[in-house]
Amino acid sequence: MIASRKNNPFEDKPYRARAVIADDSVTLRRLLTAILTHMGVEVVGEAYDGKQAAELVSEHKPDIACLDFEMPVMNGLEALKIIHNQNASTKVVMITALASRELFIRATNAGAKGYIIKPFHPDKVTQNISRILAG
Repeated sequence: MIASRKNNPFEDKPYRARAVIADDSVTLRRLLTAILTHMGVEVVGEAYDGKQAAELVSEHKPDIACLDFEMPVMNGLEALKIIHNQNASTKVVMITALASRELFIRATNAGAKGYIIKPFHPDKVTQNISRILAG
């Protein structure tokens, strides 16, 4: 159940989407989990690296996956390609502190539907995720 929060439009309602989050920072995973949960998105898996993320997406088939670009073992762009090939219905959002045009183009060409820029601003994350889930 979603934690009760003041002004939460999804309070006492079932989750409206499922997500996997991948970032090598525990703190950033927790922050993103809190934002998504507040939105009514159920986080069904958290990964430390891109390989784990691809495995979790394959297992849970979430509506959305949030992938950091820079992770150990397998980076977010490599994981995006695997996820897009195996689970085309899962929408992928890339997480980055480096908002470069080249990365944006490469990720978009590989199937990314959007971006979250670090540091996270909860309102912007909510707007981006809502737009991507609605699209």
